[in-house]
This record gives sequence, structure tokens and C-alpha cells, in this order.
Amino acid sequence: MGLLTRFFNATIDITTKHLVSSMRNGGVLHRTRLHQSVIKFGQRYYTGPVSDAKATKAGAEMLVSYTLLGVTYTAVFWQVKFFFSRRMMRDKEDRAQMDDENP
Repeated sequence: MGLLTRFFNATIDITTKHLVSSMRNGGVLHRTRLHQSVIKFGQRYYTGPVSDAKATKAGAEMLVSYTLLGVTYTAVFWQVKFFFSRRMMRDKEDRAQMDDENP
């Protein structure tokens, strides 16, 4: 489980750095509503007033973390649902074969 946790944290760090640098360098995200929302989201993390850079980093990190968690949970849920639906189909087919063989 430690390897999966490290992979998850590394993915968060890489994505956060990219998002923060895009906002800082004046890319598409610069001074938009998303940028302002990320700053507000990051400022909620701290109790006192902080700089925009620190709030942007914290907000982007939380945004990426929550997004990645949501995607992971959705993928796991879908895989479990897919596994059990296939298992039920196989069980029905097996029962049908057994009924055909034993009249």
C-alpha cells in the first residue's frame, strides 16, 4: 500500500506544480475566475491572511487532490460494478448450461 500512496502523492505534486506555474506565468488560467476561485479555496486552508502565491499553491493542491480522489473512487466503483455484473452473467450462463444438461 505504501507504493500506491507514494504514486498518488507524486501525481498530486506533479499536477499541482504544473497548475500553479500555469497560473503564475500568465497562461490561460491567469486572472480568470478559476484563478480567483483557487486563491479563495487556498485561503480557507489557512487561518490568517496569506499571500496569493501561497494561497494559489494550497488551493491548487487541494483542487488536484480532490479531483484525483474523485476519479480514483469512480474508477474503483466502476471496476467493482463491472466485475460483479460479469460474475452474475457467468453464473446465469452456468446455471442455464446445467439445466440443459440435466433435464
